[in-house]
Amino acid sequence: MTMTRKAGRHAGVDFGPRRKLTATAASTVTNDSGAGGGVGSQWVEIVGGTFWCCVDATTGAAVWKGVVLT
Repeated sequence: MTMTRKAGRHAGVDFGPRRKLTATAASTVTNDSGAGGGVGSQWVEIVGGTFWCCVDATTGAAVWKGVVLT
């Protein structure tokens, strides 16, 4: 997955899934579409060793599924 940037009247606005590869805490319900994320966004919690993927980006109620990395 890649993050794209649209030019023109929406210049500077990110669309699509986002990646945070160096998080120090788990993702939360507020890491949602209102924060610029979307379904398919990826979050790697380096302290707890967990990979998170957003499956529902509803504002204020995001759902993330995690897999512990070993």
